[in-house]
This record gives sequence, C-alpha cells and structure tokens, in this order.
Amino acid sequence: MKDTEKDQEPILERLKEEYHLEDNLLSSILLADLSDEEFWPEPVEISRKERTSLNPVNIIPGQGEGNLSFGMSRQQAEKRLGEPAMEDGENCYYEMKLGSGCTALVYQLLFQENQLTEITLYDSLKEDGSVLLEDMDVFSEKAEDVIAKLQKKAECRLDHPDPEQATECRIDSMGLTLWRERAFSQKEMSNPDFLKMEKDEQEYEKSFWHFASVTIKA
Repeated sequence: MKDTEKDQEPILERLKEEYHLEDNLLSSILLADLSDEEFWPEPVEISRKERTSLNPVNIIPGQGEGNLSFGMSRQQAEKRLGEPAMEDGENCYYEMKLGSGCTALVYQLLFQENQLTEITLYDSLKEDGSVLLEDMDVFSEKAEDVIAKLQKKAECRLDHPDPEQATECRIDSMGLTLWRERAFSQKEMSNPDFLKMEKDEQEYEKSFWHFASVTIKA
C-alpha cells in the first residue's frame, strides 16, 4: 500500500463510520488528493431562517418528507437544500451549518433519470428540530421504543431477534429502513467497562441507543 493511502486510512474510516458511505465512494475518495482543497466542495451554509423552515421534518412513507417529494428533479431539490456538498453518480450529499455552528451531513438523495427516488436523513438534523414519523421522533426516541411502535403498524424485519440489539429495522411495506452503527441498551448502563468511562465517552456510547439514519424509498 502506498504511503498516501496509509495516510488516508483514518479519514476514510471516519467517513465510513460517520456517514455510512459505500465502499465504491470510499474508493473514489482514496484515489483523490485529500489535501487538495478543491476536492472538497464548500459546505452549503443555510441561514437560521431557512434551517428553521426545514424543521420539524415530517417523514411521509411513499411520498418523501416535508421538504422533498419523490419524483422531483435535482434542480427542485437544490431550491430546498442548496447545492450538494458532494456527488457520487446518482447520489448527492447535502451538508448544513447547524445551530451549534458545526457543519454536518444531513441528507443523501438518490436521483434516477433526474427523479428523486430515495432519501436518507441523518441524525444531525435533530440538533435543529425533530424528525417525525407519525407520532415518533425517530432520532430522539430510543431505538427499541421506535421499533415497538413500528411493529404495531407494520411488519418489521430486524437484523437481530432482540429489538434492543437490532441495528437495522426494515419495513418493506412502507419503504423504510432505520439504521444505527451498533446497539446500546439499558443493559450496558451497568457494564463495568461503561462505568469506568469518562462522562463524554459514556455520552458517546449512549448515542448508539438511537437510530442514526432513516432511508425512505419511493
């Protein structure tokens, strides 16, 4: 492996972990000069007034969400979100400057034949408001509680028989997939390793108690 590739490994791992990016996109990043400022587009900075208009976000299965509708073009999406921070084929990645001042990935949109067919929302959206699916705040409520509510509405396909340990919940009838990198539950609160952690480390671990992304398909 080349030295430049070794230098990029920590960055690529962080991108994959935080943004749940596919390997093919990571490969394209690996071939690029990450030190070249031109490789990284300027983040889309949306004013506080505009950001407020995006929240709360209401997910509507089969239609999209309050700000984006399936079937709209890239140009129509850009009127709502601004230009994408990154593009990878048919995928567009949108960042926003949130209320805290930090910039974060908030949307991933898939366009096929210039029509929006898939929307992924990331939990960074919750900093400026709620992301709602009917009566559920999908990023603020605990994952097992969201799953329990969804199971009353439709058949859920989990990647683990125990909802507390599930990292993915798919509802094909609604075109929904909820995901988190790994699971955290009440059981971990009494784990000796967890109790030895610093407070900020504990808070980081507890973030996995919630879903990190929601994908809706047309």
